[in-house]
Amino acid sequence: LPLVSRDIDIPPGEAAYRRTVRFTTPEPLTVIGVTPHMHLIGKEMKVRVVKPDGGETPLIWIRDWDFNWQGQYRYETPVKLPKGTRVEMEFSYDNSDANPQNPSSPPKMVRWGEQTTDEMAVTFLGILLPKPEDVAPLLRGAATMAFL
Repeated sequence: LPLVSRDIDIPPGEAAYRRTVRFTTPEPLTVIGVTPHMHLIGKEMKVRVVKPDGGETPLIWIRDWDFNWQGQYRYETPVKLPKGTRVEMEFSYDNSDANPQNPSSPPKMVRWGEQTTDEMAVTFLGILLPKPEDVAPLLRGAATMAFL
């Protein structure tokens, strides 16, 4: 299940640019792993869930992003999410001269793109669904992700 924000338009010099995506599960599901993805000026990323009863569970939080950390993180114990759970992804970027990972000096405008000098805000959740018929409602629900 991809959580994605393509709305990336980071001005030069911006040290705390944020993108957030929220998604509410239309069906119960189980998360077995997480794969976050940003490029060079990524600063911090976190993904958490808020269950219908208000309980919160962090899925991953990398406070000092490093492009070389990219990979899949699998859970020893899968995380079960009831129907109506809100999944939240928040990414931040540092497009300033103070960021030693910034490939542009002076900093330039950075937008969504495939090149390493562009940026992305993507988290893939590895999930299991109770039954095959649950795929269609999940895909319909995914089409309603809120991008903030």
